[in-house]
Amino acid sequence: MTLSNQIIAEAIQSVMQIPHAILDASSVADDVKSITEVWPESTDFLMTVNSTVRAIVLVVDGKARTTTLKRDLAGWNCFHYHSARRPSGKADMRLVFRQNDANIEVLGFGHRYLPLDFYERVAANRARKGA
Repeated sequence: MTLSNQIIAEAIQSVMQIPHAILDASSVADDVKSITEVWPESTDFLMTVNSTVRAIVLVVDGKARTTTLKRDLAGWNCFHYHSARRPSGKADMRLVFRQNDANIEVLGFGHRYLPLDFYERVAANRARKGA
């Protein structure tokens, strides 16, 4: 089954409604669109979006093992997690964020390797936010 605009809109809304996560709607839409490119079938796409929501909640709750980023993303952190397609092995998804008081500010999320523009999108998000 292919993705409908309604499924994509609901996915964006589910990410945007996470308590204590500060998200930019335009950035979330871009990140969700990138997930549609990797998982164009609705079942796989929805499982990946659900994994992303769970990952953000884990970070908000302080239950995720994160790493500090360097160079262009100094001051930001990264959490690697699994999409539903790969429940074992090396994590294939990435969440870039920083702690902001009792909240986290999400800069971007997506597949670690596909499409190849993950860091370009994250850098564009950062420039757009003036961070």
